Amino acid sequence: MSTVSFPIKAKFVWSLIFDYDNTGNDGEIEQIYTFEESGKYTSKDFNQTVTSTAKRLAEQGHIKLEAGLSYGPVSASIGVGFESSQELSNMLQNTTATQSESTITYSRSEIRTCQYLLGMVLAIIFKSVFVLDIIGPRSRLCLYQRLFEGPGMGLQGRTTRTTPRPLTSEDLEQESAIDLTLAPQTFIKDIKVVYTDMLIEAPMDRVRANGQYSEDINFGVPSNIYPIRGVWLVPETTTKVSEALTRIDIFLTAREDPKYIDLSAGTNWRHPRYPFAYLVPVRQSDPNLPRLTQVALFRSLESKEPDLTDYAGRRTRNINEDRDGSGGFLYLLWNSQRSNPV
Repeated sequence: MSTVSFPIKAKFVWSLIFDYDNTGNDGEIEQIYTFEESGKYTSKDFNQTVTSTAKRLAEQGHIKLEAGLSYGPVSASIGVGFESSQELSNMLQNTTATQSESTITYSRSEIRTCQYLLGMVLAIIFKSVFVLDIIGPRSRLCLYQRLFEGPGMGLQGRTTRTTPRPLTSEDLEQESAIDLTLAPQTFIKDIKVVYTDMLIEAPMDRVRANGQYSEDINFGVPSNIYPIRGVWLVPETTTKVSEALTRIDIFLTAREDPKYIDLSAGTNWRHPRYPFAYLVPVRQSDPNLPRLTQVALFRSLESKEPDLTDYAGRRTRNINEDRDGSGGFLYLLWNSQRSNPV
């Protein structure tokens, strides 16, 4: 898989928390303030910037991209020569994870006390470390917090800085960069239905199920009347956005359709109303629709909805809807991701 690498613009900003002027005071001054940390990441905004930058660099001949593919970050790090932090590293890792449509945020705050006593400033940080700053009598202290700003992301971190006077406008901001490596994204272009006569013939690359349950669609169906064939789902992948699926439908019907492979193979007699079940991959041309990147089966022997925490609420109908309950409740779940074709 070919990759491309390039930087995108970012910057560090020193944000003033307080400016305590003790120049006219030899006594004690106590100030209480809230120290806040927060982070925000919106994958849509980040990826739009990455895609537009990649296209511009490709047009200028600096990198080579293959038309019709969608490229996504596989690594992201702060540029060489710039100080990083654990919070910043964690945020940059979000860019290489499965992208969601929602904005990822976090925040925390703590109360801190700053005292001026006989020319000494003691910053007490609750649930953290003690920081001691010494200033002379009739002096001034400015406390700044370092912020990071990049496409679709912002970080208000733990790094602070004290100065005896306010920073100049030139010192408040520092241009930086995020070093990116992109690779073509992989999507699902089809779900094949595979029959087997023996369990040991199950495809190794079949769609996996939750927990201890079998991935065989016919799992749980008694074979004391007719021999039961194994029915498995096998995903096929592509890097071409135009070939990628946008959703999956399950049709239960009383009529046989030769265009599709029956999920009820050998068990049609157990489906009184809808003896035929078909998996129909759907491929829509709308470029704004997310494309499938991951599929899984969810089976439950109890009457309950599947856990969609990791699948953004996307699922088919119950594949076993018309069966007698011997195979439990069975759903096909999927994750999808917005594509950025070049």
